[in-house]
Amino acid sequence: MFKTNTVFQCLCISRPARTYNRKKMTEFNILKHRWVPESTKLTDDEKSELLKKYNIDRVKLAYIRISDPGIKHINDLKVGDIIKIKRMSYTAKETIFYRVVVNG
Repeated sequence: MFKTNTVFQCLCISRPARTYNRKKMTEFNILKHRWVPESTKLTDDEKSELLKKYNIDRVKLAYIRISDPGIKHINDLKVGDIIKIKRMSYTAKETIFYRVVVNG
């Protein structure tokens, strides 16, 4: 009833299946990559100082998921914590961002 596309079939047949080395994938540490920014958890005093300095609530800050690979190394991380992220910048050399941890 339907005609098959022979070009598509040829591409599917001639393309070898990809294989991944699972051992290498598990040994890869994402935190050692040069483009992954440094992230730390703020203490309660630092949180209150930050919110007071900028006159904002936690809901005004950007979000970061608790499952984000860049923050998985932080111990005792809970939903509602504030993370300080230091990124390298070509113009300012270093920029600081703050994120609130959410489920996800």
